[in-house]
Amino acid sequence: MYSINKNSATFSKHTSRGFWNLFIDALKPNSTINESSIANLTQGNNSAQIYGGDYDDAAFHRMHGWILWLTWGPLALIQFATTRYLKTFKYGIWVHIFTGVLNLIVTIVLGVLAIRENQWTINDNLHSRCGLLLIGMVALVNLTGVIMRLRILKRIGIYWVHKVLGYSILIIAQIQLVSGVLQYSDYFLDQQSPLGYIHVAFFGFLWGGLEVFHQFVLWSKRREMRKKGKVMSLFKFNQLISLGRQLVILEEKILDLESFLDNHPGGRNFLKINIGKDITKYFYGAFNFLNKNLTEQRVTHSLLGHQLAGQLAIGKLENSYPEEYPVQIVYISPLMGQNTKTFVFQGKYTRPGIQNFRYDIKLFGQYYIIFNKKRSMQQRQFYVCNCLIPEVYEKYKNLIKCYLKNKGKLDFEDIMIDDSPTNKTALTIQIGQNLTGLSNFINKQSGEQYVLKGPFGKGLELQYQGTHIAFTTGMGVLAYLDLIAHLLRKNLGLMDKDESSQLSFVDFKFILIVTIPKKKFIVGYELILGLVKINKHLNKDNFEFKIRTTDKQDSFWHPDIITKKLKKHDDIARIYVNGTPRMNRVFEDTLNKFVQKKIIHKTTFEIF
Repeated sequence: MYSINKNSATFSKHTSRGFWNLFIDALKPNSTINESSIANLTQGNNSAQIYGGDYDDAAFHRMHGWILWLTWGPLALIQFATTRYLKTFKYGIWVHIFTGVLNLIVTIVLGVLAIRENQWTINDNLHSRCGLLLIGMVALVNLTGVIMRLRILKRIGIYWVHKVLGYSILIIAQIQLVSGVLQYSDYFLDQQSPLGYIHVAFFGFLWGGLEVFHQFVLWSKRREMRKKGKVMSLFKFNQLISLGRQLVILEEKILDLESFLDNHPGGRNFLKINIGKDITKYFYGAFNFLNKNLTEQRVTHSLLGHQLAGQLAIGKLENSYPEEYPVQIVYISPLMGQNTKTFVFQGKYTRPGIQNFRYDIKLFGQYYIIFNKKRSMQQRQFYVCNCLIPEVYEKYKNLIKCYLKNKGKLDFEDIMIDDSPTNKTALTIQIGQNLTGLSNFINKQSGEQYVLKGPFGKGLELQYQGTHIAFTTGMGVLAYLDLIAHLLRKNLGLMDKDESSQLSFVDFKFILIVTIPKKKFIVGYELILGLVKINKHLNKDNFEFKIRTTDKQDSFWHPDIITKKLKKHDDIARIYVNGTPRMNRVFEDTLNKFVQKKIIHKTTFEIF
């Protein structure tokens, strides 16, 4: 049915069904119309009113518009803000999930009702097309959110799909609101309503204001960090952990997770078991997580994760060097161990933190992060292991041979124990496992420019006395070779009093337990075996080496064996684990039970 607007002289189409009123103007006085010619037009209905004619054809459209305005105006802004500006809000992720599901339900229900109101047809106009597109996109963004939460697919790719969809929906929804107001005006009003434009202006102003404030806060925090330069010692860090602070370490940053525990996609418990730990391995793919289905999954974090970590930072850990240092490979050693080579990297200038020798044992076990600028997203951690610098390792091997052959006066060149900054360092890397990995890229692209960051980390946190036990596979030995080299020189009397007194002569002991298919796969085996032989001759008991040769490294360790090994020692100071994902998982579960039973403290063990 069509009607004419007397003011604008335009026709309006009405497609809704229902009862309606029809009013016929009475004849005006002195009218020239023949009254008898229209006498029969209202015959039988002297009231001139049809039953039910008070139906409001615009009521549904007003309800439809206002509910969707609430959904894609205030509610959408809240949903967006929880992941952009309120990441540290305790229940932010749950607010985001709730508003997302609510938006999905409201959009689909009101979309279907609108199609029904239009006799199950979709008009060929901007509002109808955008509405249909919006329903599909909202369903898809909720699906990607579920996938992210359940970690079904690779999380980085799904995160970007979810993010792009979210921003696109936010923009399309505002277009939809404006087009809805304009269409309502065309159908039911005499002139266009400005409400759509007012909403977009206010929404854009509010969004822009929040973003400006957010950037100002980030800038203020960065300036405050630079200004204060708050450096925290490892002793202070551990002291705060013992007092209940929820702190972790990421590269050089110390993060306070108290406000973020309930927002982490991996769950509160995953963060709780890592309190007091170095979590850098979870950010760069250096750690394969064994999930509930017992399948390995490489753990990385997106750019958003790094940005959030920056907001949670409260200081920097001592002896950390985050500055990027350009280097190039200048030497590659022959194969050693199992598909293992030592690569010597050199920069153009000396930089603090890069040393060929470490006098302070607190620095043993730290790591570098290295990447190629062409593949900047592929960053990996490698242990600092100065004793495997080719010329240094040869010196240690000659030292061992000399002692075992002559047992006479020994010497170790001063140049080998120089801890001053340098422009050269060596990284021992296992190659051949992942053809597209950074290790293989380094091996094949030796002429490339690389970027080095670090050293980072807590290191081994060696105690003056007590038993330190390391359970590891072949490559994991790298974390302990500098300690073994230190004990070698200590036992042979080749260090000064201050360096030697860092560890007890009587009450310190290091036990290295290696699970590996073949002995020849152990990196630095000559150094380890040399210390064993020298200790046997000198009747020293500060080092013990055990090999478990097996092709089933994953299944060799189980809770009963671990418990049996640890019960032999009543003075355990530190426990280290460097193994396969399955081996790490078994140790982590077993040692956490020890913590619950208060047999050991949660800071006693470290899963590298």
